[in-house]
Amino acid sequence: MTYDEVLAAISLLLERLKKPFTKEEKGKSSKEEALNAIFARADALHLNSNGEKWTREELYERLCFS
Repeated sequence: MTYDEVLAAISLLLERLKKPFTKEEKGKSSKEEALNAIFARADALHLNSNGEKWTREELYERLCFS
């Protein structure tokens, strides 16, 4: 193999090795952004349970219809 062919093969291999890791990082960042958006929305609404537990339905009503 020539020098240029070796460089091309290494570049191709490097790109294939990077793909799985870049997809995972993108997925994590979008999940983190969604979680941060939920926390920001809850902070903006100043929600307070006064020590009571809320059901999933109650949380949904407070977050979506406020």
